[in-house]
Amino acid sequence: MSKSWEYYIRKIYVWRGLPWIVYSCVSLIVLWDLLLPGYILTLDMQFARHIRFEHFFYGFATPLRGTLPFIMILKALNYIFPTWIIQKALLFLIFVLAGLSAHRLCPTDNLAGKYYAGLFYALNPFVFVRFMVGHLLILMAYAIMPLAAKAGIDFLKQTSFHTATRLVILLTLVGMFSAEILLLTLFLIFAILAFRAIRKRTEITHLLKWTGIVAVMFLGVNFYWLGPAALGVKETSLSLVSYEDLLVFTAKMWGVGPNLFFSLATLHGFWRPPEGYVYISDMLPGWFLVYFFLLFLSVYGFMSRRETEDEAKSFAIVAIVSLILATGISTAYFSKFFLFLFENFFFLKAFRDSHKFVVLLALAYSFLGGLGVGELASALKRRSLGRKENSLQVKKALGILLIFLVLAAPFIYSANMLFGLGNNLKVVDYPEEWYEVNEYFKAQEEDFKVLFLPWHQYMWLTWVGRIVGNPADIFFDKPIIRGKNIEVGPIETQSTELDQRYIHFLLNKRDQLTNFGELMAPLNVKYIILVKEVDYKDYDFLYKQKDLAVVIDNSHLTLFENLHETHKFYTVDDEPSFQNWNQLLDHSFRQVEAKPVKFEKVSPAEYRVWGITGKYLIFAQPFDGGWRFNGRPPKPYMDLTNVFEVKGENEGRIYYENMNFMFTAYSISATSCFIVLMLSIVNRKRK
Repeated sequence: MSKSWEYYIRKIYVWRGLPWIVYSCVSLIVLWDLLLPGYILTLDMQFARHIRFEHFFYGFATPLRGTLPFIMILKALNYIFPTWIIQKALLFLIFVLAGLSAHRLCPTDNLAGKYYAGLFYALNPFVFVRFMVGHLLILMAYAIMPLAAKAGIDFLKQTSFHTATRLVILLTLVGMFSAEILLLTLFLIFAILAFRAIRKRTEITHLLKWTGIVAVMFLGVNFYWLGPAALGVKETSLSLVSYEDLLVFTAKMWGVGPNLFFSLATLHGFWRPPEGYVYISDMLPGWFLVYFFLLFLSVYGFMSRRETEDEAKSFAIVAIVSLILATGISTAYFSKFFLFLFENFFFLKAFRDSHKFVVLLALAYSFLGGLGVGELASALKRRSLGRKENSLQVKKALGILLIFLVLAAPFIYSANMLFGLGNNLKVVDYPEEWYEVNEYFKAQEEDFKVLFLPWHQYMWLTWVGRIVGNPADIFFDKPIIRGKNIEVGPIETQSTELDQRYIHFLLNKRDQLTNFGELMAPLNVKYIILVKEVDYKDYDFLYKQKDLAVVIDNSHLTLFENLHETHKFYTVDDEPSFQNWNQLLDHSFRQVEAKPVKFEKVSPAEYRVWGITGKYLIFAQPFDGGWRFNGRPPKPYMDLTNVFEVKGENEGRIYYENMNFMFTAYSISATSCFIVLMLSIVNRKRK
């Protein structure tokens, strides 16, 4: 007897490979034509032909982050694949991993509940807005977070080296992409730990012991970035965060719902106004009814499991706390509380953008909503519906309707994400004129820098059609100096780099200048690119400079050459007596005879120099006390670059001393990672 079509549908439905196909299809539906060749550029997501990791690897980067292994992997892939393919693969993986990880986290036995959890976690307003502003690393951490949470739950249920090492590895992956999402993951795991400790007080000592083991393993594996940050080798971004940041980056309503709490509860409330994209509230009348249905599933899931599972209570409590914290300083109810936490707990400075707390709310909706779907399906099976002969058919029809509703709801609630993120983004390539200038640079063997103007970190680019982060430094082959001034609200810039401050100073004096090339020579700037975007007409002073010459001029940009000699290393006989940069405008560097020095680049953190004839050796990099010449630290030259006193030496070695600590940190992390993996393998073999 042949099997019915229902049998084959059921076999496909329970096939273990089906989730990969489902969430891959979801990713295809969301990205759509964005997967075509070319780059997707938006606010904080810039991709170009180059993937550079040296700045992170040698310890130059400020602030320090854990992204180095990820960037090195991308660099290795870039030798095989074009960058645009790597970008599309990463974006595709975000939705696949988000769906799969939430699918695995949800503990219901009902497959519809698991698929609902995965679909909602991958398709919601938080993911949409973070994609639109280009928060790739946050979304990668967000996609892995449910797996880390599940590893935490498994570890608390059965402590062993196997569960401990799996937790350490997944927490490391989350932290590699986002320290903020890592903190949120730890908050969730500790909430579950607290509920378990309350229920099983006899296990507290045992749990604390194993938690300590996990902490030690985690710190060892992540010492490559936690060590330098904790020991003050380099400053972190947290030291730059102030109350002004809270004013700018706190949650906002933007017309989504009657108040901020409702806006955040619906996973909206991002601080930046919706420029170039629309929320679901702008395109779907009655959108909030879909939200109430999603909320009902979560509440039902909590109510049905609150007596039996610590996880359900933990997710509910964490969801409420995250909603309160997500308001930041935007409400009179909790602003003082948030400000108290912000000022007294250093690590909370990472949440100047309080909207990031919504991550926990999204995960709670996914987890509890999946439980709710499973419990509804179970209740439907148990309940008697009319006569016995009709009950089975009615249950089957209602079951199909339930599956349809719960699986369709995330798509409806995120309809603005479908088919290429609602056509809000487009695939582009860089203008031919940019490639032309880059080929011009590549034809020259000298080691020089290029100044890129207009002086903005974010600007409207006509060929992209939206505001994007300045991508010049990852497009051109030569080192680029471009603006790092965020220009948001009262915050002009948060950069502490001397070259940034110096150029900002000069641009404020632009109307007084006739020797801009000479003033750029100390930074080894040989060329200046002025792209004809945004306020480029405010840079007409460049055409009036006596020491700049136009070498390329087209519809997209103008390239100026500095007529002064520029050198990476040179010697002088006298130290300049300038007290401040204002005095530079009244003096000329020509009175200082600069003699070029020959050099060999061993690595970005080490040079060999020879042919030194003057009393002082100048290194035309922004001042950094970490550099050494034959073991001696530099002094600031014109409060801008590095000057070393030469004690009769004709040659020497210049190296970045912090590199030694960074390599030690890498060794500690590599050794710890090896030990953790070996413990996991040995423990698994024993089992």
